Amino acid sequence: MYAKLSGLYLGPDPAGDRLRRAGSHIRAALRLFGSDRLMYGGDWPICLLHEPYGRTLDIVRHSLPDLDATGWHDILTATATRVYGIDLRRPASARP
Repeated sequence: MYAKLSGLYLGPDPAGDRLRRAGSHIRAALRLFGSDRLMYGGDWPICLLHEPYGRTLDIVRHSLPDLDATGWHDILTATATRVYGIDLRRPASARP
């Protein structure tokens, strides 16, 4: 089982309450799944209906300040590559 960190739209959050709550859920997902079964989803272009592109990544980064390079590689690249069977050696233009 894998999980994707996506749909993290906080809207206006001047007190940072939504960011803190989102962070606790993201950290729980990391504890439950581990970085090798967790992946990031940027939600483009749907995210643009809610917040600027990249905001969801900012939320994840803020929530996991102590994650090491291996963990980030898992969440941002390796897990999705493995789950979706992406061959990074093949150019995108050659993929079906």
